[in-house]
Amino acid sequence: MKLAISLHAPNQELRDRLMPIAKAYPLDELNRALSEYINATDNRIFYEYIMIKGVTDKPELAKQLVAFLRKKLAHVNLIPYNTNPAIDFVESDTASIQAFKKILEDGGLTVTVRDSLGRKMKGACGQLGYEKLVKN
Repeated sequence: MKLAISLHAPNQELRDRLMPIAKAYPLDELNRALSEYINATDNRIFYEYIMIKGVTDKPELAKQLVAFLRKKLAHVNLIPYNTNPAIDFVESDTASIQAFKKILEDGGLTVTVRDSLGRKMKGACGQLGYEKLVKN
């Protein structure tokens, strides 16, 4: 069984802004639970991290992510943000994503930059249902 966690930020302040659920499940509590999971199962955890221009793609955040995941069985999936006109975010450019990835890899983490399928149909992650909301 594989476990994937929507992390999206390496610190509580940014997670609170991006993911309201983060307030109910603080990062330190999540970290403890994930450590228990790893100790019990010896399974790698996949950390999903969305790449938003000027928000989550800063080099200092990559360094924080390395520190957070250091010495853990972890794989980071960098996910380019899928544009949604209802939300005022922009996808990170390829150079920023690659620079972020390099910092993570230099810090000893395994990393994949995910392909986003369904963008053209507005069916990618974060885009589903937008047109329905606009019509109501």
